[in-house]
Amino acid sequence: MTMPKTWQVFLCNALCDGISALATALLMIWALKKPLHRTIVIMPVCIGISSVFSVASLYFSLANIPHQISMDAVQRVFFGFDVSGSTRDFGTMFWIMHSSLIPTVIYLLLTLIAYLLRVLLELTILITGRGAIVKSPFGFTASLVTVSAVSIKIAVEIAKRL
Repeated sequence: MTMPKTWQVFLCNALCDGISALATALLMIWALKKPLHRTIVIMPVCIGISSVFSVASLYFSLANIPHQISMDAVQRVFFGFDVSGSTRDFGTMFWIMHSSLIPTVIYLLLTLIAYLLRVLLELTILITGRGAIVKSPFGFTASLVTVSAVSIKIAVEIAKRL
């Protein structure tokens, strides 16, 4: 099934994407003003909100027109299936639906990476002392790389046991 090119599709998608982006931005601004662990807790909430607006975007884009589909069909499209659910289909409906979810996930992933890098930096400062950055920047960098490598090794070993 192809996606109709109507003003309803454009406006619903723009509205849902805008609300999703605004909600994510406001939640992250609020979370970043608090202790850092709250940022990690808010990330799944942002993905959930963006997912809800993705589903709403497709459902209301096709509401009350000849191309209308059920909520079950919208959920199948959300997970990358065609409307009937019989085959994988990453067509126009899928991409229109995910136009706000994918950028939100990428933004949150980059935020998570920055958070983890900050934790590694703080851990390295704790080990070497705050003055090590000024006294020996190359030594501090070597310590940071070592702490990062050890942290990655620990994470890999934990992941193997799961």
